[in-house]
Amino acid sequence: MGSDTILDAKQRVSRRFLGQAGIHGIGLHPDASDTISAYRSPRPGQRTSEADQMDGPEAAFDDDPLVEELRREAHPIKIEVHDDDAPEI
Repeated sequence: MGSDTILDAKQRVSRRFLGQAGIHGIGLHPDASDTISAYRSPRPGQRTSEADQMDGPEAAFDDDPLVEELRREAHPIKIEVHDDDAPEI
């Protein structure tokens, strides 16, 4: 894991976590070349509006053990977890 590129880390995180615990998307952060974005459906009763989340997009998940696993798996690449409704087709 030490010399992984961001694409290696993204692929590894996707294989391990996509479809688990509401995680419905893994992508590259649009504004940061060293960060992976994970998109997770909000838990019941959780607000999804960023205006409602005064502590930032990761605050709702900081206490979640799965987020810590995501960060360990992506290390040394940074990862941000965003609570976002899954797209509907």
